[in-house]
Amino acid sequence: MRNAESSLAAKQEALMRDANALQEKFQTGTMTQADAEKQQAELMQRSQRLQEEEERLRKSLTEDQKKAFNDLYANVEAKLKTLSGQIGYDYILSYSRGGQILLANDSFDITKQVLQLLNAKEEKK
Repeated sequence: MRNAESSLAAKQEALMRDANALQEKFQTGTMTQADAEKQQAELMQRSQRLQEEEERLRKSLTEDQKKAFNDLYANVEAKLKTLSGQIGYDYILSYSRGGQILLANDSFDITKQVLQLLNAKEEKK
């Protein structure tokens, strides 16, 4: 993804250089109005293609992030099911201060056990 971003940035910089060069040529009178309009149209087309490429990259990144999150969630869910079976919990809830669960008995906190299970499985890979 970084290579694609670098490539896109290089293309955008080249487009800006070409646009500046076109403007300079036109202002110094070394180019006709017709030639300037033709090159400007070409620059606009390049700009449009770069915008489309940027949108494709953004979409691809979003899809990759969504897949990574779904994979992570599925992995954690499978491990929590294993842990639930081992220690006999019917529910394992997520907790964050100010969330839906306002207070919980610390004796029910299985965070350390969950982390140990998750880390143990990762170390085996």
